[in-house]
Amino acid sequence: MEEHVTLGPSLADASALAVMLHGRGQTPKSIALNTRPATRPDLRCVLPAAPDRTWYPKRFMAPPAENEPWLSQTIERVEAIVAGAIAGGMPAGRIVILGFSQGACVATEQVRRHPRRYGGLVVLTGGLIGRPGTVWPDVGGLGGMPVLITGSNVDEFIPEERARETAEFFTRAGASVDLHIYPGRGHEVSRPEVLAVKDLINAVCVSPRG
Repeated sequence: MEEHVTLGPSLADASALAVMLHGRGQTPKSIALNTRPATRPDLRCVLPAAPDRTWYPKRFMAPPAENEPWLSQTIERVEAIVAGAIAGGMPAGRIVILGFSQGACVATEQVRRHPRRYGGLVVLTGGLIGRPGTVWPDVGGLGGMPVLITGSNVDEFIPEERARETAEFFTRAGASVDLHIYPGRGHEVSRPEVLAVKDLINAVCVSPRG
């Protein structure tokens, strides 16, 4: 499998960049299909591919050591994409980190470990990584960054409580958090979520470039 897939214009010609992280057992094509209605012609998308279709081996609420070194290696890959884009002239404020399920958990960890004022963070049915009762050290530098977090009250993989804890963490960090819990929704990306992602991406693409 390719290390990653790229869609859209070159970095130089793009209005913004979205780094899109697929779920466990999925591929870049999976998240590309889920988010296609939210993209636009001037958006460059980089879609990394997880080895054996998984970013880390255990559940995201397992003891952290059980997901190492795979989790840290994944974050290094994402950070290399982000840092390379910034070095290539794309401001951090025009980079969106987006993921679904396991990929959404990776997205939160990317921003937690490498806090910047990104264009946005999109957490589609995911949350911060750590066992129940984890207290994550506060971070700063997010400066009102938009954060979209979605979840369900019946999801068997991502408890509603963890989605709410994640929202509280990023609110404390200074982000502008939009949390949506969809009653009865299965483990999927629903149309209202895609529309919310579209609004966030549109706002990033037309924001001042600086």
